[in-house]
Amino acid sequence: MSAPLVSILTPSLNQAAHVEDCLASVRSQDYGEIEQVVVDGGSTDGTLETIRRYEGERCRLLVREGTSQAEALNIALAESRGELIGWLNTDDAYFSVDAVSTAVRRFAASPECLGVYGDAVVADERGRVLRHVCTSARSLLPVAFTSPVVQPSVFLRRLALGDRLVREDLHLMLDYELWLRLARQGSLCKVGRILAIDRDYPGRKIRGSLERQRAEVRLLIEEYGAGLESPHPARRAASAWLRRARGVREVLTFERNYRLSFACEVDARWRRAVRQLLLPQRFLHVG
Repeated sequence: MSAPLVSILTPSLNQAAHVEDCLASVRSQDYGEIEQVVVDGGSTDGTLETIRRYEGERCRLLVREGTSQAEALNIALAESRGELIGWLNTDDAYFSVDAVSTAVRRFAASPECLGVYGDAVVADERGRVLRHVCTSARSLLPVAFTSPVVQPSVFLRRLALGDRLVREDLHLMLDYELWLRLARQGSLCKVGRILAIDRDYPGRKIRGSLERQRAEVRLLIEEYGAGLESPHPARRAASAWLRRARGVREVLTFERNYRLSFACEVDARWRRAVRQLLLPQRFLHVG
């Protein structure tokens, strides 16, 4: 049986500082059957020039001025040919060179899985790895403000998507809605490896949009019949700390267990361990 084509869908707009890391992480993958479809909404900061340097066998660029992130993703899906689908924003990246091949192997071993996801790491604006994020699709309900699945670490079967990837009426919770929609249809299966880097920095879209996020969370609660997550503060804090503690081993063994897909910054082990356990949550918007 031939290897399935994996299409990586990338919406793009004015991310000159980060887009090369995204593109390099796809180019360096050890899996051969990959296409990256980048749909740019009219960048003016040098992003397009960087993308054009990567155009070729693995990367196609479509410029659609004025498109939103959701519109760009759905255009990319329509233009793609892959049996399996990944979604990688221009400020995110795959963590290791085997991220895609790891997901493909899990799909082959588990035909019932509509989606495959892994853990992630959070990186800062310059690409320094801050901490490990332990993910779990089992925690999708009740609906929370933060997705328990990290978006760039997810791969999906095209057959589960129909003619769209995300809803175009959503701005901040479009990934969470996608996970809920797929979980209604079938299984989302986890692999026990870090697959992606989720970048957190002052200009990130999720920051400064609390009222819109609240409105979209209420919409998901109405549509999917699940109440807002409201555990006791002590229980919530304990759960978050346990998730962090589980990641200590991962952050201490990056060099042994992973071949990094681009030149992200991984500093001293003791610094990683301290950040994993102690970095204040206000600096991070994942996990």
